[in-house]
Amino acid sequence: MTSRPDRERRPSGDHDPSDVPDALRRSVTPLSPPPGAYQDIRSRARTRRRGRFLWTGVAVACCAAAGVVVVNATSDHTSPPSVAVGASDDASAQGRSATGSTTPSGKDSSAAGGGATASSPGTTGHPKSADAGPATCETADLKVALGAGEGAAGSQYRPLRITNTGDAACSLYGFPGVSMVDAAGKQVGKPADRSGSQASGRVVMKPGQRAQVTLRIVNAANYGGDQCHLTDVAGIRVYPPGERHSVIVHVSGLQGCTSTTAQTLTVTSYGVH
Repeated sequence: MTSRPDRERRPSGDHDPSDVPDALRRSVTPLSPPPGAYQDIRSRARTRRRGRFLWTGVAVACCAAAGVVVVNATSDHTSPPSVAVGASDDASAQGRSATGSTTPSGKDSSAAGGGATASSPGTTGHPKSADAGPATCETADLKVALGAGEGAAGSQYRPLRITNTGDAACSLYGFPGVSMVDAAGKQVGKPADRSGSQASGRVVMKPGQRAQVTLRIVNAANYGGDQCHLTDVAGIRVYPPGERHSVIVHVSGLQGCTSTTAQTLTVTSYGVH
């Protein structure tokens, strides 16, 4: 009789597949959550919701603040006073050659010849006393003359007079624009620098009356050759305060510097003596 071979001996720890159903049929006891677990979950959820609401509020506030800044920036239309710059381009200005004669310039342009900075029209503004008064004098109603002056320390101080030739009273306020010109009417060198403070009120001139400022003219020969580039000057261009049209006062025996580094002219304000 043949005996059945013995089953192979299984290693320790292995289980028979037939034992699996028994393992699945065993009852499982669920684990209970620790005390306070549900309350902790709800508390954390509320904290996250509050955090989201808080960051949303911060973002909205930042957007609103940025909008206010943009609105304020775009609604501010205040701008600093503008200073127009121009010079006469009248190359055919032919007046009398005697000192003190005047010739109104032609149409003003925005640049001067010779690479020099164009002389500026006279300053515009309002006196501290804002009372209504005569209108600003216009160039067409003015006569400009350069009087004889006194010399001191390489300079001469000459009165630059403006007379009201119109039919009504007018007023001046601020500094005139002054520069040298050659025989063709082109600017020579730098325009006049302003000397002293501006008057606090307007100078009112009735018909026939005049006002004056002091023009200091430095002897151009005082400068070195490379710093000056000496040349003859045929006239003095004058812009009355607030005007864009100029008058040329013809002079003789005057020299200037074509260089823009030499300052040969300074002028005072109307109403300051």
